[in-house]
Amino acid sequence: LIVYLIDTLRADHLGCYGYALPTSPRIDRFAAGATLFQNGRAQSSWTKPAVASVLTGLYPVAHGAELRPQRIHESVETLAERLRASGYETALFTTNANITARFGFAQGWETFRFLKHRKGRKHEHYDATEMNSEIFLWLAERERRSPDRPFLLFVHTLDPHDPYRPREEFRRKFAAAVDLETACCARSNELAALTGAAAVERAAGAMALYDAEIAQNDAAFGDFLDELDRRGLAASSAVLLTSDHGEEFFDHGGWKHGFTLYEEMLRIPLVLRLPGGVAAGRKIAAPAD
Repeated sequence: LIVYLIDTLRADHLGCYGYALPTSPRIDRFAAGATLFQNGRAQSSWTKPAVASVLTGLYPVAHGAELRPQRIHESVETLAERLRASGYETALFTTNANITARFGFAQGWETFRFLKHRKGRKHEHYDATEMNSEIFLWLAERERRSPDRPFLLFVHTLDPHDPYRPREEFRRKFAAAVDLETACCARSNELAALTGAAAVERAAGAMALYDAEIAQNDAAFGDFLDELDRRGLAASSAVLLTSDHGEEFFDHGGWKHGFTLYEEMLRIPLVLRLPGGVAAGRKIAAPAD
């Protein structure tokens, strides 16, 4: 059982959800062989409560991780705890500082990896390709250690999250004319002061960089799927692709995420590929969260 969650990913910026730009060729190919929920919704417009809901099946008011200092209640049984008790090996890889043991997210995981680069006093996240290297090592170790044991693997990447700094090969394709330093990294108070044409221009530049980061994560997701194939795991694995929330680019006068509940914030991809190609190509219009 595999959950692959791409942080800050709007559904409407993927080809399989109707986006015109080629941001997601590997996700689109994956979706063609899967069941696609056309109206997936997140439980929150920011990471901690949304991911806690994915891992517990509870609304934020029930699992407890609603506000910045709060954590998942210790009394709550997570998906990892339930499956581990049933004999599954469990592993979570994340690079988001909200998803740490401090906030209760290590409950039930035999392997819990919060991946970060230390640069002086600052920490920087891994990109999805760097995360793949760590995940592939775990898959290889698991294959040597207990190849027949079922597993739950949760992967939480962060590429589309601000600051929008895609690798150069993706920036050239989607944002070649964008000034990277201007569009990638503005603070919320600076963005809030923008109005009219200046805001529209900044939003277009930031969105182009955001699309480039989606494409970057899409390529890494494709590499992840290829590794499952190479190891003979694809045919026996259920893979869920989703996100925790979306992102706003002045759509309703705001920026980034965590402040509003509009569609650009809550409508997320929800694509489930079942073993053996069951229900491949099916599209479900009913709301799912």
